[in-house]
Amino acid sequence: MILRLMTVSAFLLVGLYSLPKESHSVAHGQQTVETSFENLRSPNQEVRDAAVNKLIEDASEHGLGRILPGLLSALKEPDADVRLRAAGILAAAAYLNEVNARALSQAGPDLTGALGDRDPRVREASAHAIALMMPKPPEAAAPALMELLKDSEPTARKAALEGLGRMTPTPTILSAILQRLEKDDSATVKGQAIAALGQLRASDSASVQALKSASHDPDPFVRQEVLHAFSNLPKEAASKVIPEVQTMAHNPHEDPAIRSYATQVIHQRGWSTGSNPWNQEEPFVQPPPPIDHPH
Repeated sequence: MILRLMTVSAFLLVGLYSLPKESHSVAHGQQTVETSFENLRSPNQEVRDAAVNKLIEDASEHGLGRILPGLLSALKEPDADVRLRAAGILAAAAYLNEVNARALSQAGPDLTGALGDRDPRVREASAHAIALMMPKPPEAAAPALMELLKDSEPTARKAALEGLGRMTPTPTILSAILQRLEKDDSATVKGQAIAALGQLRASDSASVQALKSASHDPDPFVRQEVLHAFSNLPKEAASKVIPEVQTMAHNPHEDPAIRSYATQVIHQRGWSTGSNPWNQEEPFVQPPPPIDHPH
């Protein structure tokens, strides 16, 4: 919901900022956009929020391209709050539709630079925006995203993994993701690292072994993400993880939602649930609610 609201604001920024001046109505529209940009700098929280919503609505109606220059300028403002809102609007606009997500690719260098911003909120928002670019994030952003994996804020590390998970997999990218999965102390970040491996359809031996190990993680959110990744793996790689997934499907001590989901993905991939050492009846197969990790 928050992301969708931010997207509406980004659209408003795009449509109103650079409209031509031939008519009174258009000039009024441009003035409104310019006012919204000015209001991003307001000391009043409600005024800033209204400006964000207006810009996102305009982006939704008219496209990101026309207000992109203004947002990129705001991304370099001295005020960190303005930079944060600019990055958030860019991400929101890309989230709204593919046209905006493709237009956002023009902001690649600026957003890549913002990954090194001194404010962790700006770093995170910029990484989210990069992850939403179409057809995929720019390869030039990979080094900065991998550097962001060392960030002290887990939400920034998670956002970096979102972007890396949509890139062409290289040994360097895969190694960075696996290192984060192995060493991170945040279950949310580890879950996103697993999701990235699934998105990349990683089938190398190191990635497969990491997924097998993660299936025994004490956090149910991490184990759930293993099942998501398993659903995306090439068949040969998935066959090496199937024993762990079969165990998750039968283990009476496993979270019921995960047991059900494990059974579901096994059937979807065309495998048998295998032997049942606990002699437990298989759970009813239905899509379980996602397990949200609070941290």
